[in-house]
Amino acid sequence: MIEVSDDDESAELELNDDDVDGLRKRKESISKKNGAKITVAPELANLFYLRGAKFEGCEHAITRYTPDRISSLNEDRARQLAEQQPTSFIATNQKRLVRIYPAGRRTKSDNYKPTPMWNVGCQIVALNYQTSCIEMQLNDARFRDNGGCGYVLKPEVLRDPQARFDPYTLGRSVTGYKSVTVFVISAHELPKPKNSQKGEIIDPYIRIQVIGVPADKVDVQTTVVNDNGFNPQWNQSFQLEIAVPELAFIRFAVYDHDTRSKDEFICQYTLPVTSLEQGYTHMRMTNSANIKLDRCLLFVYCTID
Repeated sequence: MIEVSDDDESAELELNDDDVDGLRKRKESISKKNGAKITVAPELANLFYLRGAKFEGCEHAITRYTPDRISSLNEDRARQLAEQQPTSFIATNQKRLVRIYPAGRRTKSDNYKPTPMWNVGCQIVALNYQTSCIEMQLNDARFRDNGGCGYVLKPEVLRDPQARFDPYTLGRSVTGYKSVTVFVISAHELPKPKNSQKGEIIDPYIRIQVIGVPADKVDVQTTVVNDNGFNPQWNQSFQLEIAVPELAFIRFAVYDHDTRSKDEFICQYTLPVTSLEQGYTHMRMTNSANIKLDRCLLFVYCTID
């Protein structure tokens, strides 16, 4: 899987079928409407490897396209394929490159959930990077692996043609069940919400989510600690059963409890289950834009069975 923003769409990773051949064959000038001409250097033309290809179905992509072709699908078409033909879509993604991009209706630059696309092996899942949201927090967590280089290897279950993996029904291909115990101890120097009043003290609680395949959907929370954002303590334990840890994330989010209005988000930390360390851990919390907060920590103890 490759990290990419939706801004890359403007760079046109998806070229027309004859673009590369045309660029390689001709050093010719490309006419513009105003009559000016731009010469395409052959050195630049030789940098292009991928050629865009219209997606006409999974079987068509596997049997008719060569490995240098890439198809682009909007989120709606990709979601439909993921839900209705998961094993066929996974087989396609084992052989061909597929890029997913946000639907045109997202005029406010909000994002779709990337996990269903990763769960069927889509290599390039483009998001609106300019938006601070849980989807971008998941994306940041996904590519924190492998040194943050922007590429992570898909799990074996998505690379093995014999697995016949289906993220919606799971089946025999899933053998890596994990039981994760999270003991939430305390937090340190939690910030106040943006719109808090002078002298206001937060009432924090921790929300723990597991996000992955549909079977791995967990959402639990600690009790509320009143009037303590400096060093609140919980000492609460949670048992998280995870069917496909290779595709699952754990998100720790701190909220300020409010009896009169919606609870306000304070900070969070999201990581892949495969990156979770056993034992005592201080997690450096981030704001909604994934920027680390100075001295803001969550103290937990974790075991994995």
